[in-house]
Amino acid sequence: MTARVGFARVAVSVCSRCSIEASTEAGRAFISCRDERQVYRRGALVTESPMLATEKLVAFGATTDGKRAAAFYGTVLGLPIRSDDAFAIAFDANGVELRLQKVKQLSPQPFTTLGWQVANIDQLLKRLTAAHITPERYAGLDQDAAGIWQAPSGARVAWFKDPDGNLLSVAQYSDT
Repeated sequence: MTARVGFARVAVSVCSRCSIEASTEAGRAFISCRDERQVYRRGALVTESPMLATEKLVAFGATTDGKRAAAFYGTVLGLPIRSDDAFAIAFDANGVELRLQKVKQLSPQPFTTLGWQVANIDQLLKRLTAAHITPERYAGLDQDAAGIWQAPSGARVAWFKDPDGNLLSVAQYSDT
């Protein structure tokens, strides 16, 4: 196949199953096969794209009680349920799948296991508090009355726990 990219003619071989993307970089023409995640120049494979950089992330967590997790993540936090079976309950977290594995025992970790970047942390904490979710407080962190800590980067962060004791966070970055 020959493709014209800007002023350059580039001969490429790509898979027959996908569409083609073309771009130029530093005066060189490139053709990218999205399906195979490869970049070709003059018919030869130049480089493969980063292994997982273009793939969709799935976030994992755990719960000992699927019904309780469905009520918390689905009803309280407002994440739509994608599926619920004997092994896991999956939620749609703004296009990212959050898959909570159903386990018999769980020892919650002392660090954040899941977090959200939010536009307005003050409003969100008011809603969490209204839903009887109490922000966590930590000795050594200068948290305000609502439980928000301002990080050195300027981010404002607050933590809370799900019914299994998993530590969750919300953060408003200074550029949002």
